[in-house]
Amino acid sequence: MNKQNNSPKFHTVVTINVRTEFITRNLKVIFTNNGIFYPLVDYFIDNQFKSISWQNNATYIVGLFIDYIFVNRNFDLNNDRNRKIYFMPNFIKLLQNGSITNEGEDSLELFWFPKKISRVNSLINVLYSFLDWYYKKSRNKDSIFLKNYNDLSMNEKILYLRHWNNRRQTSLLSHIKTFDKNPSPIYDINKKVNFFKSEIYDIKYFDNSKIIDLLFTGFKRGSDSYDIRNIMITILMHFGGTRLSEPFHLFVNDVMEDPNNQGSALVKLYHPEDGYINHFDKYTNKTVELTRKEYLQKKYNLTPRNLQTGTNHAGWKDLALDKTGKFNYAIVYWFPTWAGKLFWNLYKRYIMEIRPKNLSNPYLFVSIHHKSFGLPYTINAFRDSHQNAIKKIKLHYKKELGTTPHAHRHAYGQNLQNSGLSKNIIQKALHHKSPFSQMVYTLPSVEKINQVLNEASNNINEQIFIEKNDENSFENLKEVFIR
Repeated sequence: MNKQNNSPKFHTVVTINVRTEFITRNLKVIFTNNGIFYPLVDYFIDNQFKSISWQNNATYIVGLFIDYIFVNRNFDLNNDRNRKIYFMPNFIKLLQNGSITNEGEDSLELFWFPKKISRVNSLINVLYSFLDWYYKKSRNKDSIFLKNYNDLSMNEKILYLRHWNNRRQTSLLSHIKTFDKNPSPIYDINKKVNFFKSEIYDIKYFDNSKIIDLLFTGFKRGSDSYDIRNIMITILMHFGGTRLSEPFHLFVNDVMEDPNNQGSALVKLYHPEDGYINHFDKYTNKTVELTRKEYLQKKYNLTPRNLQTGTNHAGWKDLALDKTGKFNYAIVYWFPTWAGKLFWNLYKRYIMEIRPKNLSNPYLFVSIHHKSFGLPYTINAFRDSHQNAIKKIKLHYKKELGTTPHAHRHAYGQNLQNSGLSKNIIQKALHHKSPFSQMVYTLPSVEKINQVLNEASNNINEQIFIEKNDENSFENLKEVFIR
């Protein structure tokens, strides 16, 4: 049997435009053989301010769950308690292992490929959140237990299964021992699974010694021209620690000269929906305070980018804000601090010479390509430019080598860690709400651990600290770049 792709088997997903009391947005809708699966539509409307990626994950895992229920439709769960108990554990095993045997056979005809434990855990949490919500919202859940399971609709079957499998019973870790002791009565997994596999891995970050070369050689155009827009975005990530998506929410006026550090940029990352902005209303001749969502709708008839779909989408993680209340923004903390001066000079040049005037959007970074001239710059376009710049300086573009965009944020975290800054400062600079979140950004690499151990072995009786600094000075950059 040939392996097939992971396309849905017993459901279809379409995107529709839905207008609620607050916003208009695209929603994913699942169709089964019974028609629209309305519980998920209601769930999305109830959580209409969640991100697009959250909605996509919920659609994906609920769709898989529907397929799984469908292929097991002939089992009588009413009279087989053992099957009821193992129904969800087997679903989790299938997500982890896939449904295709080593011989290429798939008796269930689901054609699921294996997934990482971290991905399975994430998807199961999303599914449980939906199941819990649906169970609480349902009014007829008691009556379904009076019916034969095989006579239930898909909606009723999901409620039935939720009743038998709560969070504690169906968590992935709680079934580790159960899987070993009790083989699946529904689907026999032949593959050996190491459920204790660690997700701790060697975090790769962009090499500091290559950053200047990337900025001023990789992003160079011709003999004396530079791709200033992409240089600025890269600086925000590498020296400001921003996530890839965050610069794409910046408005032009979100950057200003720092009043406490003349000649340096002060960059504010406003929440894309709830961030504060002053808007001059020409009809009332007054300045009013609006949220960014209100401002975009009122002045430009636009939706915040975290609520958009397609190439214009830019995610927004729930970062810790420096200023809440009506303002709702976080500050970009430059490290080293000279990067703020470099960014300020680039910003002034970008505004004066590159960004088109009188556009129908307020975003700082816009396209200058003739087909999309003046439109908000997309993450995909930046990824392509960043990859080309990486190749231009003779590096391989690969996540494992630390040459993708997110590796710059990892480098920022490592630089903070290596400079001996306190954990609370690092947490603040990375805008993490939890003190544990920054651990992945500050864990030493394998090479670093070996280096430290070798140095400690060679100098076991010495108390020596050697600081190596290979960065070019800001003064040299000014002479080369700033006119």
